[in-house]
Amino acid sequence: DLTLYATRAPDFGQWQAELDGQPIGQPFDGWAPVVLPSGPIARGVRQLSRGPHVIGFRIVGRHPEATADKYGIDALKLERVPPSD
Repeated sequence: DLTLYATRAPDFGQWQAELDGQPIGQPFDGWAPVVLPSGPIARGVRQLSRGPHVIGFRIVGRHPEATADKYGIDALKLERVPPSD
């Protein structure tokens, strides 16, 4: 289970989190009139194979009031989810 914590700001754009090159969760609009924390952003649960994986971020748009298309990720929280029966 992946949860992100990001910064929102006047110069931040809309971004998409990716896992191994595939979108995970919905795009996130990082724009805000002042700098502030996003709080938890749930990205969802994925089953992972053994070995390395890549988490990436891609700018996908811009809020009409944004002055740029930057983004800021403050933390990633990965949690093991017990298998369901």
